Amino acid sequence: MGDYERGKKLFMKRCAQCHVIDSIACINGPTLSGVIGRKSGTVDGYTHSEASTAKGIIWTHETLMEYLKDPRKCIPGTKMVCTGLKKVEDREDLITYIEIESKKPPKDAGQKWVKPQGHPLPKS
Repeated sequence: MGDYERGKKLFMKRCAQCHVIDSIACINGPTLSGVIGRKSGTVDGYTHSEASTAKGIIWTHETLMEYLKDPRKCIPGTKMVCTGLKKVEDREDLITYIEIESKKPPKDAGQKWVKPQGHPLPKS
């Protein structure tokens, strides 16, 4: 198991500009709330790449380790702009944070997410 606090810092630095983990909202990337055990390309309210949907990865510790090393190699055609985390320790720490935080109920649980005004709704 990785270091939660270090993983949190990595999340804020490398992931938070596109992903949230405490909400059902999708900003520039799909929400990571409830990501563990979910199939890739299935978050409502986000327009996934055809590649992510077709790949159908079930997100686990192991699949995230592989994906976060090199997202574009794991899923050619992904919309993920991050080039990946080469260090095993960084991936372990980040995944520890994601595993813990993604199990918590989102702050807006039970609501239907609507993209804020001024932003186009995702294509369906």
